[in-house]
Amino acid sequence: MEPSLLNASHKRNASATSDSIGQSDQPKQKLQKSNQTTREIPAAPQHVYIVLLNMNPQYGDQGTDIQGVYRTIKDANNCVRRVANEYDSAGEEPARWGIEADGRVYWSCMDAGEGDGLELKIEKWGVKDEGAEEEEEWDNAIEEVEEED
Repeated sequence: MEPSLLNASHKRNASATSDSIGQSDQPKQKLQKSNQTTREIPAAPQHVYIVLLNMNPQYGDQGTDIQGVYRTIKDANNCVRRVANEYDSAGEEPARWGIEADGRVYWSCMDAGEGDGLELKIEKWGVKDEGAEEEEEWDNAIEEVEEED
């Protein structure tokens, strides 16, 4: 749960809460109001959590689908649980899940039907600031123009 309005004399630290995994770990910016209250809002994200579904079918090509991009571990973990609950372990070996040291959950199933293996995991990716890439032009490509019907 994100903090909303806080009295300027009240400070909260990470050890004061037992569920810091669910909170955004983004830096906060403080906005001073005239009535001496401070509201904390999340700054631009420094990283995001990407939920990936890796598919390893018995027949056919392996693939990866992005299930979602999230600002907090809590939301990414809930996505993993939601997607995992949509699959059933049809084989002899049950699905397994665990928690990484930083709080990200993962799930895998060696047989989600017809021998198809599935894995859900969360990757933490850094977000680059605006202007991180130099402006580029196309070198060897022709623009496709859609024709109207």
